[in-house]
Amino acid sequence: MKSRECLSSYNDAIYLQLYDLGIEIGIFDNILRRHGPRRGFNRGTIDLEGGMNVREVGGFACPNGRTRTHRFIRSGSTAGLTKADARALWQYGVRSVVDLRGHDEAVRAPETLCELLQVAYINVPFFEYDITDQVLNKGDGAGGYLADTYFQMLANYGAVQQAFSFFAEQPARSCTLFHCGAGSDRTGIMSMLLLGLAGVGRSDIIADYAYSFGYIPEVNAALFEATAASGNKVRADLQLRINAISVVYDRLVEHYGSVPQFLMRAGVTDEEQRLVRTRLGGEEGLWTRHQGAKGGIISSRTQRIKSVSNAT
Repeated sequence: MKSRECLSSYNDAIYLQLYDLGIEIGIFDNILRRHGPRRGFNRGTIDLEGGMNVREVGGFACPNGRTRTHRFIRSGSTAGLTKADARALWQYGVRSVVDLRGHDEAVRAPETLCELLQVAYINVPFFEYDITDQVLNKGDGAGGYLADTYFQMLANYGAVQQAFSFFAEQPARSCTLFHCGAGSDRTGIMSMLLLGLAGVGRSDIIADYAYSFGYIPEVNAALFEATAASGNKVRADLQLRINAISVVYDRLVEHYGSVPQFLMRAGVTDEEQRLVRTRLGGEEGLWTRHQGAKGGIISSRTQRIKSVSNAT
């Protein structure tokens, strides 16, 4: 009999009923066995009643093991968070928020967590027209309109420097939540930079971005399996996303040499990079000392938050 553990938090009733009946449905049954940095359907996600696309940046393979949990959380809009959600995030370790939305967005919908918690907060508009350098956009159309948008974000050195300086200022064992509106584009690019700084590999970085646009097994199938050979097709919209982030990441590395070198060009100092890298990925000595610390070294288990049912 099949185990339904990996579907325990999956809400698609049709798939769940088919699975319980033991019906083989081709690609669905096959993708359950495919592997990537996340497995199952909701691995790495954080359950909040009013949350949107809330995910851990921890759990990805890096030179010193895996990126730590309880250090950085990526998210969509926080407008729907409840008091119970806020308490759960506080218990999870969240003490600071980086809001990547534009100034107008932040004015129209003020940061919810600042109303519910005493957290450090900064608004860093990631996609506004403070374009310092457009060297990554060669005008060749590679990656389509999405890549062009991301090139503009990465050209905003001031925003990158401001966000990473804020990351570096936070207590080493605290957690920072960073978000935009949907938690996919602006947040996805910021997560790419964090994971790249920690030494996470290209495929896992692309997967982290793509998980915002497809179910985890579907993304894993597209990135880590020979889908053409197996006869499985990747959804066109998901493939569009994968192509865009691949072009952006590859061009960044091609031009700057690495994510740390890009950050240096954007004005993030060596010391700031070291502090952020230590928080997320650790350095050898610090990593070893914290192996026994609660929440220090993480496994691939889902990091979940159960919201308190009775909000005060």
